[in-house]
Amino acid sequence: MSGERYFLDTNAIVALLAGDCVLESMMKEASWIGMSVVSSIEFLSFRGLTTADVLLFKRF
Repeated sequence: MSGERYFLDTNAIVALLAGDCVLESMMKEASWIGMSVVSSIEFLSFRGLTTADVLLFKRF
């Protein structure tokens, strides 16, 4: 582990869950990944989220 710590904003979460390979690679090397409650609320309030999107987010 590189010891890198990441605090993700909503845009980074969306990109990561959409399959951004660069972000995915960075997160695999992270020792800690966090996000705020605000980012969670923002993501879950997007229009057009499918049940699969919500489940993917909750797994994340």
